[in-house]
Amino acid sequence: MNFLVLPNVTVNLPTATMRTEGWSIPPGIKLADPAFFESSRVDLVLGIESFFDFFETGQRINLGNQLPTLNESVFGWVVCGGLSNSHQDLHITCNASATEKLESLVARFWSSEEVGSVKVLSLEEKRCENLFQNTVLRNPDGRYTVTLPKEEGAIQRLGESKDIAIRRLQGTERRLAKNSNLHKSYHEFMAEYESLGHMEKVTGAASMTIRRCFLPHHPVFKEDSTTTKVRVVFDASCSTSSGVSLNDVLLTGPVIQDDLRAIIIRSRTKQIMLVSDVEKMFRQIWVHPEDRPLQCILWRSNPQDDTSVYELKTVTYGTKPAPYLATRTLKQLAVDEETVYPLGSRAISEDTYMDDVITGANTVEEACELQKQLIEMTEKGGFRLRKWASNNPKVLEGLPENSLAIREGDSINLDPDPSVKTLGLIWMPKSDQLKFNFNIPSERPSQKFSKREVLSVIATLFDPLGLLGAAITTAKIVMQLLWRYRDEDDRALDWDQPIPSTVGEMWRKLLGQLPILNEVKIDRCVIVPVSVSTEIHCFSDASEKAYGCCIYALPTTWNAYVANRVSRIQTLTHPEQWRHVPGIENPADLISRGIMPQDIVHNRFWWCGPRWLKEEPRYWPELPEQLSATEAEKEKRRSTVACTSGPAEEFNGWYLERSSSYTELVRRTAYWLRYLKLLRTQRELRNPPKFLTTADRESSVHWMGDILRWGPYDSAVVGMLLEIGDSQ
Repeated sequence: MNFLVLPNVTVNLPTATMRTEGWSIPPGIKLADPAFFESSRVDLVLGIESFFDFFETGQRINLGNQLPTLNESVFGWVVCGGLSNSHQDLHITCNASATEKLESLVARFWSSEEVGSVKVLSLEEKRCENLFQNTVLRNPDGRYTVTLPKEEGAIQRLGESKDIAIRRLQGTERRLAKNSNLHKSYHEFMAEYESLGHMEKVTGAASMTIRRCFLPHHPVFKEDSTTTKVRVVFDASCSTSSGVSLNDVLLTGPVIQDDLRAIIIRSRTKQIMLVSDVEKMFRQIWVHPEDRPLQCILWRSNPQDDTSVYELKTVTYGTKPAPYLATRTLKQLAVDEETVYPLGSRAISEDTYMDDVITGANTVEEACELQKQLIEMTEKGGFRLRKWASNNPKVLEGLPENSLAIREGDSINLDPDPSVKTLGLIWMPKSDQLKFNFNIPSERPSQKFSKREVLSVIATLFDPLGLLGAAITTAKIVMQLLWRYRDEDDRALDWDQPIPSTVGEMWRKLLGQLPILNEVKIDRCVIVPVSVSTEIHCFSDASEKAYGCCIYALPTTWNAYVANRVSRIQTLTHPEQWRHVPGIENPADLISRGIMPQDIVHNRFWWCGPRWLKEEPRYWPELPEQLSATEAEKEKRRSTVACTSGPAEEFNGWYLERSSSYTELVRRTAYWLRYLKLLRTQRELRNPPKFLTTADRESSVHWMGDILRWGPYDSAVVGMLLEIGDSQ
């Protein structure tokens, strides 16, 4: 047999330890796995070609009603079959979909922590951008036509795709036949697609000879959608007979819009907020006729009819470049209409995330003009804005009822990814406040948590502005502990292995309090209308567990409003603007160590900053000329950050092996120790001698002596090096 060696074969099986009380296994039966009922890791998976060789006798023993059976194998008797037990607490995990969703959740969770930087396009992204600029067309009716960005010569790698499309269609039809509501919604969607001219039936013998790529399709549900609950997704990632999919030969394109965090921050500076979204954004953009054969589907209204071939004529959801083509076309519209619609052009260019427009103005007049320009400009490009909402009802006057997003008193979801059931950041226009709507699972009695379950919950805590940073830090610390944990055999914690009891209790307490975060409400606008000027005050702190900062906007009325983290503060400020704040008066201290959810809801220190922030600057803490030894040591400990989880002795061993002689080791170490000392010295006080001094060499020898005496090194080698050191 040939085997593939993998870090993990599959999840632990069974997925939960089973109770076998009342089972009657006949005496004399030798089980292949005496601990079959315990959830444990799978070491080996054998293929079906060997399966029947293991069960030659065919003997079976029934253990009872609704219980598994015993099957005799070459390894012993194997427990096989299902288990029906209402008291059994089983947690079933679908490996492929759960892992993929978890990876996307984790990526999204950490991306919300990233600080924006200047985007540098890759060669592929530059090629994609150049291709768009050279091929985009604007039709007489104002709509745009684009080509699909493809790898050079890659289309020839596509194989046959019609057979898999037929099989997938038949599977979808069987699924629809079991659910009348789904059947109705799916057929209505496809009928609308055709009636709007977004797909067209292929007719004529000549058209059938063209090289085509067929995309399977299936339904997805959007329970939070206020318009279409069922949407059809076209699977451009389905492999053809050559193993290559359409998405494999298409280019993704660069991200050209600002990140959601920047857009929401800007919206918090406006007195009037205005939001809407672009209806069917992808499908308002035509695909060049030469590329439409790459977007073919099979469809029929009745399973008894023959299948028909359709070409998708617009940018298609499910193809890799679709988000880029749609957002790039919107930006092209803003460029083309900038002279006529300056306010609308700027909003589309700077305040749009995917198909959501999140913008605003400081007066009713300006907001109304902004809305007017947005509507007229987008309609000229073939787009329609809908789901309008604002904290000022006057701005919405005159809009048709079906163009409004919500009824009075409802809220707007600012989370752009409704496929992930977090619902994230919510805006309530009537009160003009932000809140959270985290979907926290209920704890089951006597539940044992796995790393997968814990991480799945933590990753849904979508907080792009860091408003709950102090509480979410506690969740990150739990994640950190699980990642660093090693068992007795120095193995990392498996995804589905129960977490250690110490971390489990910490997580259980945190999980019980996470729903409290949904009670937090924050004023959206951070700028007072009558303020003449606004100051930005940043507090930062670090510990061995975490580091972070929080920022407060301070208008001249001296009312503090919470804002958000910013990047590269040091490059934008001067040294005289910095002050040393004791930890007890530093709200960023809450981020660096983390607090429980119940401690953040009514925490004025977190939401408003220290009390002296509302006083005149002469009452603020000053930056002392030199910290006391005690305070300096305290701060020095607090600013330690764990950069690696590798043991210290591993580094020490590596470092010692870098030198070819004892003399070189002493000299190298002396320079490093001097460098570390200089880092702790104020820049103006640094004046090291040009060459190493005797004191430098002695410090180096003492340091190495400590490392050698306490490290796990060969005693003979240690003794020899120490003797050399003493003699020199």
